[in-house]
Amino acid sequence: MESGIVAAKHPLECNWHRDWHDCNCGLFNILVYSELDHQDKIVVHRLTVENAIEKQIAYAKNMGYIYPSQDDALSEFVALHCAKYETI
Repeated sequence: MESGIVAAKHPLECNWHRDWHDCNCGLFNILVYSELDHQDKIVVHRLTVENAIEKQIAYAKNMGYIYPSQDDALSEFVALHCAKYETI
């Protein structure tokens, strides 16, 4: 990939491989976290678990680290950003 971002992968047992509407592995779940912008205003971010994993893997790769698994990358993203799963 040109951007250097490693794509998160659905496990083989995920229904996504048969029909992407039927994902059951959680990669399409939504995470929510807040941070301050450069003007000290609170900004709320929402992104998929898949995007969070990709962001964390890309950041770690830039720092010279490779996660042993997607779960480890996700756990670290959630911990670093105090992210919560959005429930609808």
